[in-house]
Order: sequence, then structure tokens, then C-alpha cells
Amino acid sequence: MGRKSRKNRINESKNNRNYSNSQIARIKELEEEIQMIRDEMHNNGMKGAAKPIQERLIENMTSAELKFQHIANLKGLKLKPQYKINIYNKSKTRIERFYFADFCDIKNKLIFEIDGDYHFTEEQQQRDLKRTKDLVKAGYKVFRLTNEDVFNGKTSAFLYKAYLSIGINILKK
Repeated sequence: MGRKSRKNRINESKNNRNYSNSQIARIKELEEEIQMIRDEMHNNGMKGAAKPIQERLIENMTSAELKFQHIANLKGLKLKPQYKINIYNKSKTRIERFYFADFCDIKNKLIFEIDGDYHFTEEQQQRDLKRTKDLVKAGYKVFRLTNEDVFNGKTSAFLYKAYLSIGINILKK
């Protein structure tokens, strides 16, 4: 199966905004792989073990993520997709776990998460809450936007408000 262009994936998603069972299964597979790599890093201290997962996450970005990235790029924002953020122990000597932020503005320590339907399950909401707390504790400001918001044209206003919250007016860029 050939790789579809970003434009085609964005257009297809306009008609089908819900995750299929196979997409949910793939997301769970990736989560399990991420956990295995976390365990491996914890046990073996392996740096760079997350790189293959990061590459796959970028390659398989959802159409909502692609559209968000396109809009952010048009505004001249420098956001890194699927950026790995390490969470250290209290003494900052060992990585306890890591997360992939959908998009990260490294300089301003902003994280943008694009939430699809599976984020609305109780189990995933608990995970997202823990993740957000960890990321905030690590010094990041986390913003969440739904797929529906992206497809309903709310991305520009969302980005404007997010940057304004740290004193940056992106309209003046």
C-alpha cells in the first residue's frame, strides 16, 4: 500500500473523523511498544531507544495532526512534531519515563496535543491527566485541542490564545 500525500490524508479525514477499530488497535500497539522501550531504557539505560517509535509516530501522523502542523507552519511557528520529552527522577539523575508530545515549541516550552476520539475514554483521560501533570512539572505548558476543533477551523484562534498566554502575539510576526 503506497503512502498517501498529506493533502489526501487531510481531505479523507474530513469525511471520516472517527477512529476505526483498526486505528484504535494500531494506537494501542504503539502505546505497548512505547512502554516496552521505556522499560528497556529504565532497565538498560539505553539512550536513543525511542528513535524508531518517534519516526513511526511522525510517519503515521493523523490527518488532524497534519492539518494542525500545516496551519502552524503557515503562521511561522517552529513546532517539532512527536517531540520526545524525558521525565527525570527527583534528583534529575535518571530518566523515569518519557512522552512524545504531538507538537512542541522547544524554545517557549509549549506542548500542543491533538486529541482524537480515543482520548475521551475514561482510561485514556486518566493517562492524559498523569501525562499532563508530569509535563507541567517538567516546566512545560500543555494545550489540548480536539480533532473536531482542528477540522472546524479553530486552530488559528487556539494558537493565538496559547501564545498570548505567555506574552507572545503571533499576529505581529
